[in-house]
Amino acid sequence: MFRLWKLKWRGFSAQRSFDQKEKKLKQEKANGYALAELAADRHYALQDIEDGIDYLRSRKLLDDARSLDVEIPPHSDRDIWQEDAENGVRWLTSKGRAHMRKTIDEAVIRRREVKAWWWKTVIIPAITVLTGLAGALIGVMAFRRK
Repeated sequence: MFRLWKLKWRGFSAQRSFDQKEKKLKQEKANGYALAELAADRHYALQDIEDGIDYLRSRKLLDDARSLDVEIPPHSDRDIWQEDAENGVRWLTSKGRAHMRKTIDEAVIRRREVKAWWWKTVIIPAITVLTGLAGALIGVMAFRRK
């Protein structure tokens, strides 16, 4: 979680830094090439940060999916997975993250329904029966004492 916050802060700082540089270039009436170069630098720097944020969010979802034993989509699906061309690292796209959140939520709801079924059909009736038996036993013992 701290790494995600750190990347978000780095993105905010980089955005602010590029805005200041752009303002300075405009005040100096720099040529279009310098502004285009700055725009390209901004794009690549912020894209790396956004990819890092997407990677961390994907890792969190994939860890949750593994702990719940939820099916993870195949890596061959390009709509769900994005791959870094330089080092081959893969992470979920926004569509993939939405898909994983949906399947994780379904698994959590299913588990919650199973627990509720056990409480409604087994545990609470068993407690009721035991309480009734205890009350009857106390009544019989009180009747015998008199």
